[in-house]
Amino acid sequence: MASPFTSQVFGHFEHDVGEILGFVALDGSSNVVGYAPTTAGGLNTTTPYTRLKGAQAAIGQAGAVATQPHTATGTYVFTLDEPWFALLSPWAQLTDQGAVATITPFFDANVSNQTANVGFMPGNNTALAVKTVRLRWRANAGALTDPVASTGFWLGFTLMRSGIV
Repeated sequence: MASPFTSQVFGHFEHDVGEILGFVALDGSSNVVGYAPTTAGGLNTTTPYTRLKGAQAAIGQAGAVATQPHTATGTYVFTLDEPWFALLSPWAQLTDQGAVATITPFFDANVSNQTANVGFMPGNNTALAVKTVRLRWRANAGALTDPVASTGFWLGFTLMRSGIV
């Protein structure tokens, strides 16, 4: 088996792309738990924390979340730390939700730093605020549905940095 440090793990045909990958931890109300506190007294090892570098600054640390991404039932709006040119492949995967109805993720976004003249590339819905990715969880019938409380989901975005096509 090849070492993961000496072989290419990820390749992409687009120019200058980056990935934001992480885990979003949910509390008992399906709200996002922030990232691990930096003080030893605030560290709780019984609860998972959110880790989403590149879209974490607006969330803040656990216990003092700066901007709650859970904005309505089934809706999570994440703020990117910097603007991008296009959103190429968002994905989300729930942790095991148990014996409940399946829900499916849907995305729209405005990854740019403006709200006009940016709609031709994917990931630029100018009706949304700048540098945001909106994730909506829907049940089979289409209704917005929160994930099971006190669980979480993995989240990833492939983002294009430049307009070179």
